[in-house]
Amino acid sequence: MISTAADESPLDCQLILTVFQKHQGKGLAKAMTNTVLKICEEVYGFERVWWHVDGANFASIKVAQSCGFQLYDQYDTNVARNGTTGIYWRFVRERPKDLAPAILQGESIDYWWIAKDQGLLKLMVENQKRQSSGEKLSDK
Repeated sequence: MISTAADESPLDCQLILTVFQKHQGKGLAKAMTNTVLKICEEVYGFERVWWHVDGANFASIKVAQSCGFQLYDQYDTNVARNGTTGIYWRFVRERPKDLAPAILQGESIDYWWIAKDQGLLKLMVENQKRQSSGEKLSDK
C-alpha cells in the first residue's frame, strides 16, 4: 500500500508506504516509491517529498536512501510500542531542478474542472452565456 499525505506546505507531501511481510525483500517498496515519486514530481510538481520512518526500520531507511531521499532530522514521539523505538528519522527528497514544470502546475483549479470534450465544452460555453444574460436554461 502506498499513498501521499499533505505536509506543512502545499508544495510538499509525505509518502506513506507499507509492504506486508510476505511481500518484503522483493523490491516492491523501491518500485512503488519510484513510481509515486514520478507522479509527485512530474504530474503534481511537489517541491519536496518527505519520508518518516522509525529509526529501527533499517529496510525502509535503505529504500528511502536508494530512492534519493536525504536525512533531514530526527524527532522523538515518546511512544515506543510494537517493536518501534519512538525515535523517527525524517528524510526529504527535493524535486530535481532540471525537470520541466509538472503537468498540473501553472493552471488554476477551474481549468481542471472544465470539460475537455469539444461538444460538451461548446454546450457549457453556450449555457454560461445564457446564464450571464439571464436567459433561462433549456432542458434540451
